Amino acid sequence: MRHALRAVTLMFAMVSACALAAESLPTVWLFHDEWPPEPAQPEIPWKSTGVIVTFCPGGELRVLTGTLYRAKNEVTIAREGLVVLPGTWSGTTDNLEARYVLALGESQSAGPSIRAVHKKTTRPRIVDGGNRMLFEYQAMPRESAREVVLRPEWDLPFRIRDNLVRCD
Repeated sequence: MRHALRAVTLMFAMVSACALAAESLPTVWLFHDEWPPEPAQPEIPWKSTGVIVTFCPGGELRVLTGTLYRAKNEVTIAREGLVVLPGTWSGTTDNLEARYVLALGESQSAGPSIRAVHKKTTRPRIVDGGNRMLFEYQAMPRESAREVVLRPEWDLPFRIRDNLVRCD
């Protein structure tokens, strides 16, 4: 009886640890191409392309890609050319799965006027003690997938000032 109680207690502790691991997943992660050199005029922001991935509680996922503008301590994402890819995520920090819809593309088999929905499933991996995430990213169906290294928002030298990346 005592061993059975210990086994049940140990199993409960393991399940709780897995649930806690999923809850402790940082919400906002960012990848950006290299920033150009600092502009001569401080009022002109740096410009780069990037990917922002938001893991919301309850399993909602948002993948945003586009042009990032960086002032000294803040980053925003341009609305022009912005692509928002909705999706879902599940799992724990040790076993994540992310599913999102790629940008709509024309279906070759159905003709150019009908658009097809393409879905992407990827298994992000947390590395470097939780400071980085390897994420296979693809925006358009005809693009090749690319693995990017995301950084959690808390580890960035600037903050992301944009409501699109925040969970409701």
